[in-house]
Amino acid sequence: MASQLFGLFWGLLLMKTVNGDKPKSNSTIRMGIILNRHSGLPFDYDLLAVPIDLAVQRTTSSFGVDFQTFLALYDGGCQELAALNQTVIALNGSADVLLGPACTADLLVAAKLSTVLKVTLLTGGGSLLDSTAEWPFVTRTGYNTLSQWSFFERICRQFNWSNVAVFYENDFGATSASSGPSKQLISTPSLP
Repeated sequence: MASQLFGLFWGLLLMKTVNGDKPKSNSTIRMGIILNRHSGLPFDYDLLAVPIDLAVQRTTSSFGVDFQTFLALYDGGCQELAALNQTVIALNGSADVLLGPACTADLLVAAKLSTVLKVTLLTGGGSLLDSTAEWPFVTRTGYNTLSQWSFFERICRQFNWSNVAVFYENDFGATSASSGPSKQLISTPSLP
């Protein structure tokens, strides 16, 4: 996780350079972190705090650019109004860049505001959002579900599949990847 966030911050430095704000040694980028907490979701700040901190430290030591982070967190799950309020708070705090939010609906309201104000927004979420083309200041590092389903549909058409079974295991933390239905299915000698 820390290496993925390090990649995000490296990308941020590149974007700042492309946008004309060339980072110099000992420069500081103010980063507002807009995430939810106490939600149990995989992008909850309580789970990401340490990886974010490690990525900030690594970016600082590798590139000599400091990130001054400040939190704009909201309790519970995905809430558009709370995300909007925290985005406003982060921008009022003179954020150069925003990290989050991750929920699709929350990302939409933050993306609109960051685009109007021309502030870079990075997120690993927003998977239900088909495209970020409308928001030139938004970078989503994750996938989107439309692309996944389009790929799945093309495969089904190519092989003329009409009966398809999808096995799903709700394992946000990937902590039980070798257990549950998947493991049982693999260990079964033959399917009925």
